Amino acid sequence: MKVKATDIDYAISDDDELSYVYIKWGEQGCYIDITKEENEDDIYCELFDQSNGRPFDTIAYELKDKILKISVQPPESLTRQGLLNTILLDISSVSFNNDDLNRTLLHIFSRNL
Repeated sequence: MKVKATDIDYAISDDDELSYVYIKWGEQGCYIDITKEENEDDIYCELFDQSNGRPFDTIAYELKDKILKISVQPPESLTRQGLLNTILLDISSVSFNNDDLNRTLLHIFSRNL
């Protein structure tokens, strides 16, 4: 699945000690929210609806040429129906600071092993 982002928001350790990347596209309800609480290893991801939200063990990202790829390995799926393992988010049309977004993603996806 590939989508074109219309909005992006991200932060490292906000007021609630939560780091996140939130991206919207298309109609209302089309979003992905990736979060991590400080001093926690779990990366929580929510796609389209809170019912799809949960921590993932195999979640990974790649940011290349303004395409953010979020993926999980089977048997995990980004949706409860088990049919979506990868989403490509084209962020070329939204305003963001590449260095800040990279730092945020690195922070979220680092594990406190």
